[in-house]
Amino acid sequence: MWTEVWLSSKRGLNFSMANPQNKVALITGGSRGIGKSIAMEFGNLGYDIVFNYFRNHIAAEKAQRQIEELGVKCLKLRAHLAEPDQISQMFQSITEKFGTTIRSIFVDETQPHWSHIVPDAFSEKFGYDLLPLLPALREESHPDHKRVIADFNKLLYDMFIDTYDKPMEQWCEKHGIGYSGEKHSMRLSQLKHMHIPGCDPGHT
Repeated sequence: MWTEVWLSSKRGLNFSMANPQNKVALITGGSRGIGKSIAMEFGNLGYDIVFNYFRNHIAAEKAQRQIEELGVKCLKLRAHLAEPDQISQMFQSITEKFGTTIRSIFVDETQPHWSHIVPDAFSEKFGYDLLPLLPALREESHPDHKRVIADFNKLLYDMFIDTYDKPMEQWCEKHGIGYSGEKHSMRLSQLKHMHIPGCDPGHT
């Protein structure tokens, strides 16, 4: 059952998420697992669905078919959420298919992963080369494990906020949209960029 959610904040956003009436839900990572379940639930409520994925084309195609069988439209987009150009293209594709009216965007546990831009960004931020120390990320017995993994996670966290959470917050405010979702308890500070923050009780 979906509980009606109202958003009223100092940013001037005020709306209901119930009774979709041709509204569109963007679900990041919506091809599998919890993301897919959320996409299916929104589809059952009558929302048209957009979801992004990165690696598993077969799972994405299957999810798209299952969502469309609910009688709603579905757009699947391949996009790496640590790549600003891909995020911009994702929103451009959404605009071309569904127009510009979006009431809220829900994201579930979005987090960064490896990207080809990471090694150079790592060297610039911390002053040493990550590539020779890749084994330290996985091997707890490695003498540099704690230092490297701490720096690596810090970099990914900062990059993700700069390339995704902050732009999402700013873009949503500019267009009168509520940015909503949940984060794992290790990343709760990211919720400050959301208009409707949340956390799964199992992750606290």
